[in-house]
Amino acid sequence: MNVVQIVTIKNKIPLFKGNDKAERIELIQLEENDFDQISYDIKFKTPKVYFDKVFNNIEDIKQECESIFKNELIEGVVIRDENHNFSCKFMNNEYDSKK
Repeated sequence: MNVVQIVTIKNKIPLFKGNDKAERIELIQLEENDFDQISYDIKFKTPKVYFDKVFNNIEDIKQECESIFKNELIEGVVIRDENHNFSCKFMNNEYDSKK
């Protein structure tokens, strides 16, 4: 596991596990691959990854997303750059009418 940063939070908000109050919690920022593995290990559900590729233009993104929407009734597809500096959601225009 490649830990990028550890942040300890104390007395900011009350945190509980069952009836027991936590005195502190440590947030650990992980590399993306480590997050995926740990999520899998503890059976934490994460969003499905539909594609991992570079697009040349918006039309290519639109075609890819529309093909996904034909097979799955989902609200939209989150698109982000590899550095997580940009993120947006390509919406399924037919989602509300079909759900």
